[in-house]
Amino acid sequence: MMTFLWETNFFLYMFSTSLDSLILKRTSWRTFEETPISSPLQDKLKEMFECKNITSPFGGNCRFSWFDMTDVAGSEKKQYGTYGMIKGAQHFILSTISESKYSWENCGYLLEYIILAATEMKLGTCWLGGTFNKSNFAQQLTLKENEIIPAIVPIGLPKKRRIKENIIRKAIKAKKRLDWNKLFFLNDATTPLVTETREEYKQALENVRLGPSASNKQPWRIVKDEKLDLFHFYILNEDSKMAKAYQKMRKLDIGIAVCHFDLTMQERSVSGHWLFNNPEIPSTREWKYTISWKAE
Repeated sequence: MMTFLWETNFFLYMFSTSLDSLILKRTSWRTFEETPISSPLQDKLKEMFECKNITSPFGGNCRFSWFDMTDVAGSEKKQYGTYGMIKGAQHFILSTISESKYSWENCGYLLEYIILAATEMKLGTCWLGGTFNKSNFAQQLTLKENEIIPAIVPIGLPKKRRIKENIIRKAIKAKKRLDWNKLFFLNDATTPLVTETREEYKQALENVRLGPSASNKQPWRIVKDEKLDLFHFYILNEDSKMAKAYQKMRKLDIGIAVCHFDLTMQERSVSGHWLFNNPEIPSTREWKYTISWKAE
């Protein structure tokens, strides 16, 4: 049964660069110049998440806050835990959500939207997912009841990567992505979608493939119903042995994937809408259904 429709996204920030190019350029930066971001660029970013009506196909409450590390005394900066992997960042974007069915997915979509805008501004970013409720970052916000911080993003002028950062990227194979036949399928979960004849669909799927994910695991899967021009988005089932924080981060990942697909379709003026309508395909039982996109 269809439970939700969503027609088109807002554009608080108009991209002047090809989305395909931005997705290729976007990469995770963990080392930054200590020079603060210029005020005009800060203002552009803040305008995006200060809007009260930001939303995504998932709906839900999500807000973003700008945090300046420049306001923190030098002796206190070490208290802001970023896993010891971030160096030099003078600014952070803090995301806040009210827990609901699709709140994490909604956050993933919207925060990736902002990250792509930052990429066009030639700024470096890095997804840091998990929960930061007990960190010093949380103390910078007034969290309401049922609110959490699912992710933060250091943002600034990228600097040459440190040896430590290069080791991390090598360990998670940061540049490598799964092939199409592991991610995209035709009509069921057993027939790989090896190629796509319609160019806009092909690029939308490729942009999903290139998206970031926690530890570069790429947990999303898409099944195309070729008769209806309908794309069903799934995520790999949660591993019972997996830490709860990482299970939630997979929801951020599917939000990112939907963002890339949606913005690609919009850039190419392809009409369609999002819906929650699980097709109950038997071969997808090992996956968790999330959302679908249907061409008009």
